[in-house]
Amino acid sequence: KHGLMVLEKTCRPGLKALMTATGLKGKSIQSWQVGFILAPRLNSAGRMGSARTSVELLTCKQTALAEQLAESLCRMNDERKIIEEQIYSQAVAQLEEQGALHRDGILVASGDYWHRGVIGIVASRLVDRYHRPALVITWEGEVGRGSARSAGDFDICSAFLENQDLLLAYGGHKAAAGMSIARAKYEALAAALERHNKEDSCLQTGQKFFRADMEVTEEEISEGLLKEIDLLRPFGEGNPAPHFVIRGTRMNRIGRVGKRREHLRFNIGSRRIDAIMFNRGEKSDSHLENCSHDLLFELDSNNFAGQSNLQMKVRDVQPAFISEERVDPTSQFHGRIKLLSRVVRETEAWRPVVLIYPCQRSLVKHQGLIEYFLGRHNLQWLHGQTTPWTLEEAVQQLRQGAGRIFLTTQSFWQYYLARFELPDRLHLVVKLWSDSSLEGRAEEPGGREYVRWDLPREAICLRHGPADREAGTTVIYANRAETVRNYIGKYPHFPVEAGLKDMNTRRLRRRDFWRSAQSGLISDGTHTPGRPYIDRLDRLMLADSPLGFYELAAWTDYLERGQSLTVEVAFGPDRLERNRRYLRLLYPPAVRMEAVLEVYRQLYAGTEVHILQAAETIHSHLGGQHTVLEIRTALRIAADLGLCRYEKSGSIMATKLLECSQPIEDWESSPYVMEGIAEYKILADWEQELSKTMGW
Repeated sequence: KHGLMVLEKTCRPGLKALMTATGLKGKSIQSWQVGFILAPRLNSAGRMGSARTSVELLTCKQTALAEQLAESLCRMNDERKIIEEQIYSQAVAQLEEQGALHRDGILVASGDYWHRGVIGIVASRLVDRYHRPALVITWEGEVGRGSARSAGDFDICSAFLENQDLLLAYGGHKAAAGMSIARAKYEALAAALERHNKEDSCLQTGQKFFRADMEVTEEEISEGLLKEIDLLRPFGEGNPAPHFVIRGTRMNRIGRVGKRREHLRFNIGSRRIDAIMFNRGEKSDSHLENCSHDLLFELDSNNFAGQSNLQMKVRDVQPAFISEERVDPTSQFHGRIKLLSRVVRETEAWRPVVLIYPCQRSLVKHQGLIEYFLGRHNLQWLHGQTTPWTLEEAVQQLRQGAGRIFLTTQSFWQYYLARFELPDRLHLVVKLWSDSSLEGRAEEPGGREYVRWDLPREAICLRHGPADREAGTTVIYANRAETVRNYIGKYPHFPVEAGLKDMNTRRLRRRDFWRSAQSGLISDGTHTPGRPYIDRLDRLMLADSPLGFYELAAWTDYLERGQSLTVEVAFGPDRLERNRRYLRLLYPPAVRMEAVLEVYRQLYAGTEVHILQAAETIHSHLGGQHTVLEIRTALRIAADLGLCRYEKSGSIMATKLLECSQPIEDWESSPYVMEGIAEYKILADWEQELSKTMGW
């Protein structure tokens, strides 16, 4: 730390000239600027020929000479970069041509008269690209000289030690080593290194592992945090900069910068915090805006034009739906990840994807998670409860094949298929937790892929259970505010995710739950980021009755083949009527709807009226026997059937009755009513299973 302060105020002409030439004059010098700006230029002389120029720069006392030497070192460094890039490109092409990337072991590339001064840097770049140890050899006649770099915890020097009989000489340490070899022994060495330590995970998987010190939220990324980090400087090999993780964030205004456009610049989240990712290489960026990501980064500041702003230096990025834990590639969970990756690829190609849910409530239970993973801007809702103008627009977008993710229900899917053709651009349709009682009313058009994301009902074991928590890890399902309050009163130390809308907050609550021993979680069946550890769960207790089997999918989605989930029912048959009453409020019987429309005809025939005003007035005329929600529902259904017209101006919605004097006989053709029919059938199926299993 004190050395950096001295460097800033140095009186040595050579260092002052070098800092001027690199744009560091007058700036606060940090360790990374020494490592990536000053040191490479000082090293370039030795790499390109002789270190004499660097020595002369550091020892000279004349300002004019120092400036000349600094400019010379900068030119040497530029020359080094050009030669390095040429050799790197040749090495990559050689490895791909030889198929070395598809085999385990250490990567080995060689070439005649490759510049000896840069092969070590090339080896480092190969490690960064492929996350495997790399050896680069330059041949000078029949003798090769090589430079190797390690990856992860692999000991590269031990690999040379075990094969020293094939080498002329070697030396180094765990992370980096050098060697020389006769050309006649090269093939034997390459084969030996390919076999070496095949049990080492970094050689087999080609994965790079990062250390993460702390998880932060967007709000916690601040000048205050940066000041705390500054207290830990300078950073280096023995004192690495802290690495932070932010999860489920949106990457905005993504663009390439740098001479070779090798760096990625963007900002993140609602605060638009600046971020840069160095040496992104040739990786595609097109998918980065089509889903949310987890970022690993260092926090720093960017000083430009006299202004200092927070800047995230991103080390790694991955889609938020990919688990940071190792996942068995044959597992159900891995299959879900692959499916979400497929959805992202479809939207990247500007093709639509349709997700079909059993009913509107099941869609609502899942949509927060889909928004968190794939971004609200990529979604379009397509079901009977959306407003008429939104529904009309959504239908048009699907018919035109817009590259969005359409969230629909089984009932509206049948409604759509009976009236419209599917777009040619639609290749992927996903059916989630399909309910057999709702299928089979229309044939699925061919020529596209239908993927089922099934609810494993056969793995769900219902049984009686006590209403109070027993020992062990317990999830308490509650869908009524009163029930949630009761359990908070009984167990105030339990994390509560029930009722929370923000997915990141829910994720943190669930993380706290899994980390605490002998704990409980109060949940509402809403799908939440973060993998549930089903094998650690002692009890899943239903304090309230769900409205269908689909509300258990937040847990059964993570069951593997052969696993089962015991669900304890802690409510009695009297609680079932509450769900029926709830659905009657959302989807009133036709006779009550007729009563509302009759009053509507009498009061507002041919006139336009504000919906809320109309609902309140009709409520009074009916003597308070119909709720305002029922009345608004009746007007909505009338709009579905073409009996009235909805109009929207800003936040104000109005309705105008069209010609209609006869009783309505086709209520069930309304998309809204169709949603209600599906909800009732799913609830009846759930109640039937409960009655059979519980003996009610």
